[in-house]
Amino acid sequence: MSLKEEVLQLVVSIEDEETLQLLKNNIETLKNQDVNNELSRENLEELQNMVNEPFGYETISQVQFDATIKQWRSTK
Repeated sequence: MSLKEEVLQLVVSIEDEETLQLLKNNIETLKNQDVNNELSRENLEELQNMVNEPFGYETISQVQFDATIKQWRSTK
């Protein structure tokens, strides 16, 4: 069975009108929008680099944050 046939069977089994409407809206949105087509090659590369960065790369510790806030408050 193809993926398309599986998806069609799933849709056919849905009886709730709200769920069907939501599914329809999502399909129309996905069909009509392709964010990749709107990005330049440079933006696509930047996006890919951001996705590949390790999580927390630019974060600071709570201690560093507290010290920065304390310093900022002392200058106000």
